[in-house]
Amino acid sequence: MRRMKPILDSLFWGLSGKKMENPDLRKAMDMKPEQKGVRIFRVDPTAPESMVLKSSDIVLSFDGVDIANDGTVPFRHGECIGFSYLVSQKYAVKVLRNSKILNFNIKLTSLRRLCS
Repeated sequence: MRRMKPILDSLFWGLSGKKMENPDLRKAMDMKPEQKGVRIFRVDPTAPESMVLKSSDIVLSFDGVDIANDGTVPFRHGECIGFSYLVSQKYAVKVLRNSKILNFNIKLTSLRRLCS
């Protein structure tokens, strides 16, 4: 069996994710038709987000800005950028986990290094 590589390699810091453009994938993850976002594929165990975010969470919004299924957010009139550009030192994130919407406030800290 061939292992699939995530479409979005790095969402921000210690997270890797996958675009949710496929309607069958969105349905399998219990997303409603009006919900959009990106799926967390992997959480680095040393990342500060690992305490609250889990693999298979769907990040719906970031600091109150809705995320599109391709991982972009509105930028200037008619333009979009990857949502990782919104990352600051502290952020509010809304996720879909097991068909429930959860809200988290996360403060970024330095990644803990296992080796120096």
